Amino acid sequence: ASKHQCREAVKEQDAGTPEARRVAAAKANLARLLAVVADLALRVAQEDAPSLAALADNHSSTKSSSHSHFPTGPPSPVQHTDAPCANKLSASAPLVEGKSIKLKLFGDKIAVGLGVDAAKDELAAAVCAPVGDGGDPTQWLPDELVIAILLLLPAEMLWRKTCSLVCRRWHGLDGSPPMQRLRRQIRWAAYERGVSKPVALQGHEGSIRGLVLGADGIIYSGSADFTVRRWSPEGVALTPSLLGHTDALFALAVSKTKVYSGADDKSIRVWSVEDGTLLHTIPEQSSGISALVVGHNGDVFSGSFDGTVRVWSGEDGSLLKTLEGHPDHEVVTAAVGLDGNVLTGAADCTVRVWSCGDGSLVNTLIGHTNVVFAIAIGRAGNLVFTGSADCTVRVWRGDTGAPLHTLAEHRDFVYALAVDDATGVLYSGSADTRICRWYPVHNGYRCGHQLQGHKSDVLGLVLDKRGTLISSSSDTTILMW
Repeated sequence: ASKHQCREAVKEQDAGTPEARRVAAAKANLARLLAVVADLALRVAQEDAPSLAALADNHSSTKSSSHSHFPTGPPSPVQHTDAPCANKLSASAPLVEGKSIKLKLFGDKIAVGLGVDAAKDELAAAVCAPVGDGGDPTQWLPDELVIAILLLLPAEMLWRKTCSLVCRRWHGLDGSPPMQRLRRQIRWAAYERGVSKPVALQGHEGSIRGLVLGADGIIYSGSADFTVRRWSPEGVALTPSLLGHTDALFALAVSKTKVYSGADDKSIRVWSVEDGTLLHTIPEQSSGISALVVGHNGDVFSGSFDGTVRVWSGEDGSLLKTLEGHPDHEVVTAAVGLDGNVLTGAADCTVRVWSCGDGSLVNTLIGHTNVVFAIAIGRAGNLVFTGSADCTVRVWRGDTGAPLHTLAEHRDFVYALAVDDATGVLYSGSADTRICRWYPVHNGYRCGHQLQGHKSDVLGLVLDKRGTLISSSSDTTILMW
């Protein structure tokens, strides 16, 4: 390998810009010295290793008498040939029998070591030298190696993306998947250590259970203070707030043109996405509304504290059908699967899968031992994630409902889930005030970061298109991470 590197480095000396030739010359010098090191290693291996070690010990104890045997500077570069290793050393180092050859080998080893250090310094200086035409200072390196170098830059430089300003090539490589993954790791580690703080959105006066995103990035939050508030993608409060409910809000859902809010006042109110005006109110139910979701066909599914799931027309709000699958157990959460089926979680510890077409029961996911509070759908891999009052997050196959993994990290109820479809990362929010960030690994998921910013239960989680995590809590705040 050293011989090959030496030959390739010599070839590069006559090509490229002056900067490239300077770097190539430094590489050639280093390659030659490394070839000598390889020869010395081979020769030392053929000698008596204990005698050589004793000689080194003797040298360290009698420095004054031994210094004359060791060169004080690097040797001249050794030209590479394909002759046997014995012919590659200087002619002034004849091979003799006994301790003299061991001493000479030891001295050559020290000298070549110094030469290698000097060559490395020369190479580093050549790489760091400014480029006269403002080009790429690492043009002689392949993309993979430049990315490896960029990954070693200080975290602040990576986070602020200053390395992308060096040249066009670095700007392009700065957006590579490895760089993006590292930048995400740095970002979440900064939140975990408290170096970075999430942006707090304040305005509600009660716990915030409902939290959804519109197609335009607008954030909608429903609170126990009877109001629905709207926020811009940057976290600026929008007016007017949506007023009309007479009891605590538990559920929100949004379509392209309408926002649906469900509350403990037993009503569902329908609002315009465009200006927030009240369009109509779905008639009073027999129990409070605890879950809402809009199906692929535009119909609205609502879950109630009486254990029923009702299907409403997305056009005029008329009742289409009533589904009974969680008898006498309040329906707490709902989601739409990739196949269009609707999933509901309830206090009976189960998740039930309903056909969006005829409302028939398709499947039942059994495994939790307490109330199912949250459901999230993972588009990558067609997965279903559920969070429960048994303090666990469970992972299921989306097509068959087969259980895959149980994630146990939280110390209290798991109220909220969100999935980043671009990376497969799962977020879970709990009554223990923590948000866990789960990374997919070969045998499941690993909790890589734990975010603590809320002072009370984390009740809602959503991710916007930019990868910003938005969380709501019973501490009346919304945090943007």
